[in-house]
Amino acid sequence: MAKRSTGGWLPGFLILVVAIQVGRQWAERNPVWAGLVLAVVLICAVTGLVSVAHVRERAAARQAELERSISSADGLSGTEFEHWFARLLERSGFTGIKVRGGAGDLGADVIATTPLGERAVFQCKRHRRNVPDRYVQQFAGTCRAIHRADIAAIVTTAGFTEPARQLARRLNIVLVDRDALAAWAADHTPPKVFGRPAAAA
Repeated sequence: MAKRSTGGWLPGFLILVVAIQVGRQWAERNPVWAGLVLAVVLICAVTGLVSVAHVRERAAARQAELERSISSADGLSGTEFEHWFARLLERSGFTGIKVRGGAGDLGADVIATTPLGERAVFQCKRHRRNVPDRYVQQFAGTCRAIHRADIAAIVTTAGFTEPARQLARRLNIVLVDRDALAAWAADHTPPKVFGRPAAAA
């Protein structure tokens, strides 16, 4: 086995050790100045952390405002739409949100707990055409038996065919079409079936 070279990090490590030692000795001889330097460092660190938090908060607020329009979801991939919808759930007071879409998800793209504590399982369809009944039938086979859904729902950026709506009523599956999703995104108020929403973000 070839011997790993230490030439790259050893000089830097030695410089750091020497700097720490020199700094400690200086601090012992100049405790007042050392205290002032430490205070300045702490103030700068706290200020930096607060600034980063504010930047992230403003970015999240801008994203939330942009995503109030359903059109913001139209250009997304299927996976991106699942995360878009997960963010909407969070803003609507849902908790324990997990995005599980992908191979092997068995129909459950997003799982969350509603504001009333019920387990909601969502299948997300970022479609341009109406979702047909076969998707409802497939989802019905897993949403409760495997994913233990209290509420099972299919969410789409399009609509649903009439056979899909009829089958969903028979199987007690909630359908959230484009109009309902647009209203939900606009004010972060989910359909009544999911319970009383938390205050909108």
